Amino acid sequence: MIYLDVSAAVHRRAGLGRYAESLARALVAWAQTHPDEAPTFALFYNRGRGSRPLAGLEHLPARTVRAG
Repeated sequence: MIYLDVSAAVHRRAGLGRYAESLARALVAWAQTHPDEAPTFALFYNRGRGSRPLAGLEHLPARTVRAG
């Protein structure tokens, strides 16, 4: 299992957040179309006030740590 750090996307940080979200979505989409070749992906992010899973990726396993 490969964890993708989407902390910047979850906390809506401008450029880096968009990049992290786009990368996660692209890798997950690729994995769904190549199930025999792809690893399993999961999400990792810092849990803070207002943090929530990315829409459309809630089905992925996720690990969080308390920010701070």
